[in-house]
Order: sequence, then structure tokens, then C-alpha cells
Amino acid sequence: MAWECYKVLFQAKSPIHIGYGARLGFVNRTRYYIPAKNIWGALTSIIAKKRMKTYNPGIYEETGNVLKKDVRLSYFYIQNKGIPLLPKFTEKGVWYGDLSQEEFERRYISSIALTALEKSTRSAEEGSIHEIEFIKLPAKFSGYFFINLEAKDFQFKAKEDELVFYFNNQEVSLSSLQVGGEHIYGFGKIELIGKPEIQGDPVNLFNQGSIKVDLGGEEPLISLKAGESYHVLAPLSIKDLQNKILRMEGDLEPLVGREWGERGAGQEISEVKIISSPGTTFELSEEVVLGIKSHGIWEFVLSDHYRRFEKKYGMSWEEFERKMKEGEIVPPKTDSLELYEWHSDTIEWEFYAKANREGA
Repeated sequence: MAWECYKVLFQAKSPIHIGYGARLGFVNRTRYYIPAKNIWGALTSIIAKKRMKTYNPGIYEETGNVLKKDVRLSYFYIQNKGIPLLPKFTEKGVWYGDLSQEEFERRYISSIALTALEKSTRSAEEGSIHEIEFIKLPAKFSGYFFINLEAKDFQFKAKEDELVFYFNNQEVSLSSLQVGGEHIYGFGKIELIGKPEIQGDPVNLFNQGSIKVDLGGEEPLISLKAGESYHVLAPLSIKDLQNKILRMEGDLEPLVGREWGERGAGQEISEVKIISSPGTTFELSEEVVLGIKSHGIWEFVLSDHYRRFEKKYGMSWEEFERKMKEGEIVPPKTDSLELYEWHSDTIEWEFYAKANREGA
């Protein structure tokens, strides 16, 4: 499978509130960036509506599933003078680019007090006063779209000030989205700026140097080396990484949400994942490969030597193991030392031994 990557820039046209359940007194807090899931949800909503001739809720599910599978997204961060203000945990607290949290909030974050009205008296409803924190204007957000070039019945094309999606040859173009919450107040409007820029392979994600995305795999892949310090630019799933992390500085939080179910939108609870939040720094004890999954989550895929095996032999380790078990790959009948030498790559030996242990 092969992927294509575009760098995308949005301009906020109204205040943006990305709620996540956090409150400070009666203030509803906002995240200081736009998560990939919010972009996915906005794309699903507007594309599904444009695809419908008459109302059909199944179009929402179909559109969302196609976008999950064939469009992987990064998180979108505020940028200043072309430089993304990426969160990072430091000894002095959380910084955003070269701005301390206090300076970042002074420049980009504000809030507004709101209340519900009592219809009978047209006065404030008791206990309803609350404050909404938001990202204020003018703010620009940069991030990445990863497009599956081998998708069936789906294509993407970037134009000046326009994103064009093709579903079964049905063209849907859009130039703006509405993300986050408080839409009733007009919040969340963002507009595409210019033509999305196609990126080289590997992609130097947010120009960080150490984080590069390989576009030639089953999904966009990030290879990380042992002993180096890395800066997480999206939620990092801790599953399968606990024993591989030497050091980590940042916040851990549960990631859970509502998904489309048999009874409709939001009727199922997604699998709970423990993630480190964007801005976390960490160091690994061994080389690993992370995949950029749906909603922009980074997850452990396989150790880097497995990835090298796939590139060298043109098959996954699962396929190699299957062929071993089914007799398609037969090693010479000799002692273990000669057999080990016959396998020029030690990874082959590891898979052969595993297959034997499982009764191949």
C-alpha cells in the first residue's frame, strides 16, 4: 500500500472551542489545538450531507468509515509566522513552541460568559451561568492529510482553496469546516488557505527532523530509534510500549468516545485507550515502528527489525509464519547451527522457531 501526504493550512473564521470534559470552576476548558477526530467528524458531516439526495443516515456511517480507512490525519496546531506552536512538556512546565503556557494563553486563549434564559421571565435561568474558553481570532492551524493511493472507489485531489473528495466517482468539494463545540453560537468555523502542499517521502512531520513518516507501508509509519529523545505530536497509545519506554515526561489520560452503532450515531462507546497527550517527551529501550491510525493516534505496530524483514522479503511476518506452517517455505533438514546460518537474516530464524513452538 502507498500513501500521499499533504500539508494543509486552515484559517479560523470564528472562535474555536474544543471541549474535553475539563472544567475550572464554571469554566468549560478548551484544548489548545484541533484533534484529528474533530477534523474527521467535520469532514464526515459536510461530505455526507453533500452526498445525500434525500436524508439517509447510513451515508454518514459509510462516509465516516471510508475516511477512517483511507484518510489518516495529524493533529492541527496553531502556527505563528509559518512555525507550528507545538506543545512540549519541559522542566519549566508546558511550552508551545517558544512560548510559555502563560504567554500562549495571553495571545491565543480567551473566554466568554453565557447563560440560558428562563422563557417565562426572560431572565437568566438559575444555575445556568457558565463560561466557555476558546481559541480566539485570528488563528491559523497547520497539519497533515495522509491519503491512501490504493483506496477503492475513493480519491482525493487538492486544489487552490479547495479540498476535493471522490466517492464512487461522486465529486464533493469543500473549502471550509466547522469543528468543535458551541456551533449554536457560530463557533468552530475554519477555512482552507491556499493549495495543500504535497510532501516528500519520508515526511518531515512539522519540520521536527527526528519524526519522519514513511509513506510506503500499510499505513503511515514512524520509525523510532533506541536511546533518542522524541517529542510526541499526537496521542501515543501506551499499549504494547510499557516495557519499551525508558523515560517519559508528560500527561497520561484515558481516550474514549462515542461511535456509530446499530442504533445510530453516538450509540456505542469506543475502546478505552491509555494515551500520552501531545507534547509528551519519551525515550525507548529498543527500535520500534508506530503507525498513524484513525483519528491521528500513534500506535505500536511492530519492532523495527520486523519492519526491515517486510521490506527485505516482501511479506509480513504473519504471512511468513503462515507459509512456514503450511510448508510453502521449507528449511533444510540439518542441525540447528547450519539451519541458523542458512537463514541469512536472524529474523527468519526467530519466526521459524516461533512457528515450531506453536506446532508447525
